[in-house]
Amino acid sequence: MIPTGQTQILGTSGSAGSLTVPPGNGTTLWAVNFNGPTRRRHIHDIRRRILRHLYATATGVSTDNTALTVTKDYPVLPPTSPEAAITSTQSLPILADANNGTLFHDVDGKTHTTIHDFSTVASTIVGKYVRIAAR
Repeated sequence: MIPTGQTQILGTSGSAGSLTVPPGNGTTLWAVNFNGPTRRRHIHDIRRRILRHLYATATGVSTDNTALTVTKDYPVLPPTSPEAAITSTQSLPILADANNGTLFHDVDGKTHTTIHDFSTVASTIVGKYVRIAAR
């Protein structure tokens, strides 16, 4: 989380606590300033950057097939042999990208495809261990 005191919104008007941004300023732009150690190597396409991986167990698919519900898993530390996970009680919805598609890799079935909802995997994914990468 970023503390509100470290958040700056450009082009605001009004006083602190009731700032507004006039609509119609064109395209919304997001900028993040990391003051600290950062990579010096240029990233040519930000869409190729993996933000994080989430490990979880699939617990269900919504009735309209747009969302996969998962329960987050954490690794056992220090690592054990055989490897094990600690299942949490944190339940999260994962949405498929209906416009651009979501890459779906089935490691067990050795297949991959682009899906726009979870209808094609709804009957087989519940109870499976999943890794989700946000880009």
